[in-house]
Amino acid sequence: MNIKKKKIDKKYVVAVVVLGIVLLVLGIMIITRAAGCGKNGNVPVFTYLELEEQEDAVTITGLTEKGRSDETIVVPSSIDGKKVVSISREAFRDAENLKSVTIEEGVEQIGENAFFNCKKLESLTIPASVSYIGTNAIKNTKWESDWLLKSDYIIVNGILTEVKVGKSSYEIPDGVKTIGSGVFYNNKTVVSVKMPQSVELVGDYAFAGCVLLEEIKLPANLKEIGYSAFNGCELLEIEVPSTVQKVGIDAFLGVKEKK
Repeated sequence: MNIKKKKIDKKYVVAVVVLGIVLLVLGIMIITRAAGCGKNGNVPVFTYLELEEQEDAVTITGLTEKGRSDETIVVPSSIDGKKVVSISREAFRDAENLKSVTIEEGVEQIGENAFFNCKKLESLTIPASVSYIGTNAIKNTKWESDWLLKSDYIIVNGILTEVKVGKSSYEIPDGVKTIGSGVFYNNKTVVSVKMPQSVELVGDYAFAGCVLLEEIKLPANLKEIGYSAFNGCELLEIEVPSTVQKVGIDAFLGVKEKK
């Protein structure tokens, strides 16, 4: 039997080889992009947004379907070659499977309600680089409740983040530099608060709605008072030290100023 050999065009062979190389490169790029979304494997764990005001920086905005199914996650210091500077407000809210979170050094801010209602969250590692923790960031988590069983205060990196509710008086420990935003918000039992001289910042809404608050002395080192910080504290008379350089809008709405 004579078999006729078909002549193969060299140009055809070259085209096939080139196409194969292109597809291979594209495949590698896709895998790399997915892996860049987290250190929990090649499947994306986080969603994120590039920041216009800061070059090569991103904020994590949420969890993917894969992320919400995980019990343990690591928030990386960089994604796809860009620095992770913050966790946005409500980014991980209501993540019902989440038990352990480690935030890598370099992340600077944790937004409002970031871990709110992550009821199973029992382990949370926050690096020294975090300088801001928003209102209710760790509210309704096992980590919060376990901490408040042992102490009246949750303090992270010098930030007073949460207090045990139901008390009439509080003596904030020395070393606290920031009264976090909304820490005492709408607290209906607090009557007096003693602040240490280390406090430099009272955050937004820190004491807003504390209708029974009568006694608080602002420390001599205080530099900034946030938006609506004491709004609605109608029984309070307060003296603002000369060291304060910035006062937010409505910070003392309804408050009597000492003469």
